[in-house]
Amino acid sequence: MIFRRSSTISTSLSQKEVREKLIGQHFKVHGLDFEVMDKGGVMKIIPHTELAEEKVYTLPITHLIPKESGGKTKIKIKSKPRRIDIGGPTIALFFIVFIMAAGAIMLFSGETDYTKAAYAMLGLGFVALLFFAMRMGSGYFDYIRKIRTWIKSEI
Repeated sequence: MIFRRSSTISTSLSQKEVREKLIGQHFKVHGLDFEVMDKGGVMKIIPHTELAEEKVYTLPITHLIPKESGGKTKIKIKSKPRRIDIGGPTIALFFIVFIMAAGAIMLFSGETDYTKAAYAMLGLGFVALLFFAMRMGSGYFDYIRKIRTWIKSEI
């Protein structure tokens, strides 16, 4: 999906050493506590939102999948939004796409009466898309960047 991100990092530590080093650790991103847990052989980085003082909207769940190959361990980092958080951004994105598509259809329909309205809808959609991208970049995607940076610093 559009909000999922993945990356890979390499380390000289073994898979067992990586697990020992990360599992059970807590760290903070924007004042919110994250914990590394082992669930079913996959390490997960889960946010603890019950301790959050301010309202947090979209947070990632990050899976760490270590695999050894040739004396090195490659760690696949996969982040996706929590199920409870994904509804709002998805609806907002569909609304923005709908507004822009309607504006484009109105513009290319050939009716000169709708030209101003079409440009207004395209402009509104573009501004809403910029606002949405800025909010997601400073929120959800910033959490992902900082989690990845923390993992790199620990390994």
